[in-house]
Amino acid sequence: MHELFAGKGELHYPLAWASEPSMSALETISECSARLSRAGFDVGEFVDHSEDGRKFHEVNIEAYKAALSRNEGAQGLSTEVVKARLSAAEAMERNLRTGSLKVGMVVSRKATPEALGSNVS
Repeated sequence: MHELFAGKGELHYPLAWASEPSMSALETISECSARLSRAGFDVGEFVDHSEDGRKFHEVNIEAYKAALSRNEGAQGLSTEVVKARLSAAEAMERNLRTGSLKVGMVVSRKATPEALGSNVS
C-alpha cells in the first residue's frame, strides 16, 4: 500500500484531506504495521517517499503562486479554489519537510497458516 502516515511533531493545517485536526485520523507507520500484523499480514519494510511527495507539492505551490500572480486560476480551477489548494500544498510541503507527515509504501503479504503456527489449512 502507498499511504500517508503521521510522523513526529505537530501537523500544520489545512491538509489535502482535512482543514482541521478533527477531520483527520492519521496513524504512525508502526501503528499501521501492528494493525496489519494483528490482521495476519507479514509486513515488509516502509519505503519512504516523503521527499518525492514534498517535491510534488513544491511544484504545485509554484504553479499556484504563478497563476495567482496573474490573477488567474490554474488547471481549470477558479482563483478561490487555487488559493485553497495553495494553502493545503504549503502545509503538506512543510509537514513532509519537517517529518510531521510521512508518505511511502509498505508491501504486506497475507501470512500462511504455517507461518502463523496454525494447523488450519
